Amino acid sequence: MSVDFDKMVKLEETKDFLDGATALLYSMAIYAKDGDNDRIVSGLLFLGDGFSSMVEELEELLKD
Repeated sequence: MSVDFDKMVKLEETKDFLDGATALLYSMAIYAKDGDNDRIVSGLLFLGDGFSSMVEELEELLKD
C-alpha cells in the first residue's frame, strides 16, 4: 500500500483549520456575550472563506 503524502498533508491542514475554526467559534460566543458585533461578523466571514476553500480542496482529494 503506497502512502500519498500530498493527501496526508492536505488532511492535516484540514484538521488544523477545523481546530482553529472551533476555537474561533468559542471566541465568537464570548464576543456575542460582550456585544462585539464587528468581531463576530469578521469571524463569520473568515470561517465562510475558510470552509469554502476546505470543501474545494477535499473535493480535489476525493477525485484522485
